[in-house]
Amino acid sequence: MAANYYESPWRFVSLNRNDYTKGTRYRKLFLKYDLLKGVLVDLISLEYIDPQPGFFDSTQGTGRQTRIKASDKLLNFLDFDIVKIERDPEAPEEETIIKKDEKKKRIDYVDDRFTNKMRDDLTAYK
Repeated sequence: MAANYYESPWRFVSLNRNDYTKGTRYRKLFLKYDLLKGVLVDLISLEYIDPQPGFFDSTQGTGRQTRIKASDKLLNFLDFDIVKIERDPEAPEEETIIKKDEKKKRIDYVDDRFTNKMRDDLTAYK
């Protein structure tokens, strides 16, 4: 998640329209696909972000999600130390439990005693 600092400057971004459907627990930013795609295209054309395009190999059934990072041009324009970015403690956490179907696609679910207990157990490890 981009709200946290990671040593790698690359961030994954989905360009799959289906990942921006309403009403799922994974869509926390509530971005619309067309808006996000337009902003990404503009930022790339202005050379403010560097892209690493994703791919999907249907013969192998594998692929890689698109990645982006802030370009030197953007970092120089912003003029701040990216290492000092800290997570806002008031911001909601990432989803701890991600349920997937047999095709490894995220699926929505309703919390129950089992998922709440699993989330509590996983959170205790942090």
